[in-house]
Amino acid sequence: MGTGIVAIVARANPGNVPELAGLTNALAVLAAGAAWILGVVLVGLAAARWVRHPGAALRDLRDPLRGALHGTFPAALLVLAAVTAASGPDVLPSGVVTAIVAALALVGGVIGFVVGVAFVAGLLTNPAVPAASPNGSWFIPPVVPAIVPLSSSPSSRTATRSGRGPCSPSATRRGGWACSSSSSSAPS
Repeated sequence: MGTGIVAIVARANPGNVPELAGLTNALAVLAAGAAWILGVVLVGLAAARWVRHPGAALRDLRDPLRGALHGTFPAALLVLAAVTAASGPDVLPSGVVTAIVAALALVGGVIGFVVGVAFVAGLLTNPAVPAASPNGSWFIPPVVPAIVPLSSSPSSRTATRSGRGPCSPSATRRGGWACSSSSSSAPS
């Protein structure tokens, strides 16, 4: 997921330095490719474990420590959707990008919801879970469905920041973005 986030941030060209646009776009495409390779391998291994060893995977999901980490599987799919929305238009036709983003967001959202409900239900119904065991990782599974809308948001920001949309870099000393009157708001 971290490699995907690097791709998204690089594509946004933090600081809006025009001289770095080529470098940050190249970094974004390279990091996106690496994220896809890692994503396919790691998500594939996680899915294979559920298929080949469902009992062990289910025991892990019910475990108060290891169970929360199952939320990273659908979160990775959502990050790949965001990476594809941000960097995909540089290497793929827009229709393909839209289809990939929609499929990943749908699958990641559904799996995230199921894992989140199963994990929280397991915590609430398992008397063996000690009262002193809550930790920050418990927030991972229930929060994953909340990031579904963010999985495709980079596509609109990327389009507007690259000059293909209604906003363009401002010529002011502070930088920022100037948008035409048809745009409802500037990208953040």
